[in-house]
Amino acid sequence: MTRPSGLRPVFLRAIADVGAFSVLINILLLVIPLYLLQVYDRVLPSSSIETLFYLSLIAVLALAFLGFLDAVRAIYTHRVAATVDRKLGAGTFALSLAAKHAGGLSPLRDLASVCAFIRSRGVAVLFDLPFAPVFLALLYLIHPVLFWVTLAGTVLLVLLVVANQLAIGRNDALSVERSALAAQAEQVFARNAETLRAMGMVDNAARVWGRYVGEALILHDRSASANAIFSGASRALRMMLQLAILGAGAWLVVEGQMTAGMIFASSLVSSRALQPLDQLIGAWRQIADARRAWTRLERSLAAQPAQSRRLALPDPLGAIAVQDLFFMAPNAQPGTEPILKRLNFQIGAGEAVAIVGPSGAGKSTLARLLVGAAQPTGGTVRVDGADLRSWDENQLGRKIGYLAQEVELFPGSIGDNVARFDPNAEDAAIVEAARRAEAHELILTLRDGYQT
Repeated sequence: MTRPSGLRPVFLRAIADVGAFSVLINILLLVIPLYLLQVYDRVLPSSSIETLFYLSLIAVLALAFLGFLDAVRAIYTHRVAATVDRKLGAGTFALSLAAKHAGGLSPLRDLASVCAFIRSRGVAVLFDLPFAPVFLALLYLIHPVLFWVTLAGTVLLVLLVVANQLAIGRNDALSVERSALAAQAEQVFARNAETLRAMGMVDNAARVWGRYVGEALILHDRSASANAIFSGASRALRMMLQLAILGAGAWLVVEGQMTAGMIFASSLVSSRALQPLDQLIGAWRQIADARRAWTRLERSLAAQPAQSRRLALPDPLGAIAVQDLFFMAPNAQPGTEPILKRLNFQIGAGEAVAIVGPSGAGKSTLARLLVGAAQPTGGTVRVDGADLRSWDENQLGRKIGYLAQEVELFPGSIGDNVARFDPNAEDAAIVEAARRAEAHELILTLRDGYQT
């Protein structure tokens, strides 16, 4: 299983490549300011159509190359996201099946959130942000007054970014928490829908679920409203700064300190310096969500014990030995009696044993421990003399038949379910398994038979 730390080479390569694309893209963003500067300061005074033609041709080619680079950068980030998904997908899927994640914040959802961010324009914003000082330096070269005006606007935008984070950070975190509780309640209630209907608890269950959803919606609305206010404020501030740059530029031209072409060129350069900060405010929630998702995913995957390759043992004959088996519920309070305590017995290969007892005695728990569906708190379960934990779970699982208390067909055809979704399973083996389970005739009565 690939761990997040194993993706370091992928991320370092991606940072270098996307960074190189971003350098070229931001250089080419100067094409229009330079074009306007040359048109106003060279073409118009000289009335040279030939100069205008060649300047326009060069600008068009440069902008076409800019569009190409922007598309390549977007495609590249999509492929980085696919690589992350491919390398972490299997381990994250296995982690999502763990009982502690059932109904909670699924690691698969976290992985999807991270990959969605990598594919989004938010990544481009982060890579474009370091070039804002470069554009500020260019403004200083045009005229220091324009630099100080833009720098003042930059400081105000940074303050808006910080205020935006302070305003929405806690509400976003609480909203995610309430949404997780709502999802957990929904899954539990859905699994026990029959009980809810039989006992007249549907309305009460809906109120419990609705309370969590309502709290999540209120918190989300607060953070979304705050984010919208700050986004609007940053956009208005940018437009005001554009006016300030144009006004300051006109004053400098009147004073003879700058040419007319520099007014429009400096306006575009100033806009480019402020644009990443403005976009950062709009993308801040997505960036924060992706960061939280990556932190949870990294923590969850790091907590999983490393799965070393296990030596394939001979196919099991079926001899089972249980020694000092002890099991406590995962969330049991101190002083709670264990479900199973110091259980010892042996079952020979080929021997049939029935376990009987009252409800709540631990029969289902014992069955789960015997097949490895749950881990004992203490003691051992051995199959053919080998500790159950030393078996390769795929090798052993293919030799075990297990019927859980709650039975549900998995997504796929009847034949896929009978074959355990093994792509190499033969049709004859699938039919034979159904015959042994006395389900063959029933399956044939379905409209599409085994393909249903």
